[in-house]
Amino acid sequence: MLQIRIGKQSYWKAAYSSEAEIEAAILEIKDQLFGPKRFYLPVKKHVGKRGGSFVVPDGYLLDLDFSGPRLYVVENELASHHPTKHIAAQLLEYSMAFQEHRSSVIRAVHAGLNQQPGAAKCCEEYATAESYRNTDHFMDSLVEDQDFSALVIIDEEVPTLSHVLNDCFAFPVEIIVLEMYCTTDGKFGYQFEPFLYDEQTDFSASGEVAEPGSLEDLDTVVVPAWDEGFLDTFMTKKCWYQIQMSANMREVVTHIAVYRVAPTSAITHIADIESIKPYKDTDGFIILFAHNPQEIRPVKLAKNGKVRAPQSRRYTNREKLLQARTLDDLWGGS
Repeated sequence: MLQIRIGKQSYWKAAYSSEAEIEAAILEIKDQLFGPKRFYLPVKKHVGKRGGSFVVPDGYLLDLDFSGPRLYVVENELASHHPTKHIAAQLLEYSMAFQEHRSSVIRAVHAGLNQQPGAAKCCEEYATAESYRNTDHFMDSLVEDQDFSALVIIDEEVPTLSHVLNDCFAFPVEIIVLEMYCTTDGKFGYQFEPFLYDEQTDFSASGEVAEPGSLEDLDTVVVPAWDEGFLDTFMTKKCWYQIQMSANMREVVTHIAVYRVAPTSAITHIADIESIKPYKDTDGFIILFAHNPQEIRPVKLAKNGKVRAPQSRRYTNREKLLQARTLDDLWGGS
C-alpha cells in the first residue's frame, strides 16, 4: 500500500467511498487546491430542460486570476466508474446544455455566489475594475461570451484520460488528480498538483511566486535539460517529451527554450513550435519543433540571485527572454 511520510507521521493511500466524499475534500482544501481569486461554487442546479439538454453539474469554478476571467463546469469523479467513457458522455451533455441554456448557467452561478459573500465581493470588485456596470453585467457577459470549459477532479490518475478527453472535444478540459491519504488514528491528508500550477512563471529563492502578468504574455515554455537530452532530443530530434501542459498553455505557447543544467546553468537555445501532440500511451505531450533550434545569448543563473534553477517547465515571453541576461531578469520580479 502506498505510503507517504511527513515528519514522524505516516499516511497511507485511502479510497473515497463516493463522489460526495471527493467534494467534501475539495471544500476542505479549496484555497490550496485552486489558489487565490478562484472560487469553487458547489451549487447543484439543473441546466436545460427535461426532454432536451438537462444536466446537473457538480459545481462551477470561477477563475478571476491572471488567466481569467473564465468559468469552468466541474465534474467530480471516481476512477472506479469507468471514467473515460462516463466522463466523456457527461462533458458532452454539459457542453450542449451550456451552449443552449446559458441563462440557466447564469442563474446557477449567481446562486453559488449568493452562498459565498467573499466570492461575491471579489466579483463586484473585479467588475468595477474592468468597467462592467455591475456584477450581473459581468457574469452575464462572461457566460454569454465564453466558450465551454470543463474541470474534472478525479481520485486517482487514469492513463491517457487527458488525451481521450482532449481528442474527443474541441473545448479545453483541465484535470486535477486529488488523492487521499490517512493515518492510523484517522487524520487525513491530500496529494495534488494545484489547479493550473504550470501557469506560474517561477519561484524565487525565498519561495515566493513571481507575478506572471497575463496569460497572453506567456508564449514560451522553458524546459530544463541535461547535456544528453539537450544534444540527443532537443538539438538532433528537434522535439521535447514527455511534458505535462494544461489546455490553457497548449493554446498560447508558440516557442520552446531550453535551460541547460550545471555546469552550463543557462538558457541557450530557442525554437518555434510546430505542434503539441499526445505522447504515446501517457498523459504527457510531445512538442515538435518547426525548425532547428536557434542559439541565443545565454540567460544565466545569477550567482546568489533571487531565482532558482528551473527544475521543471516554466513559462515566459519570447521578447523578454531575448532581452534578459539572467534568470532574475525573467522571473525575479521588480
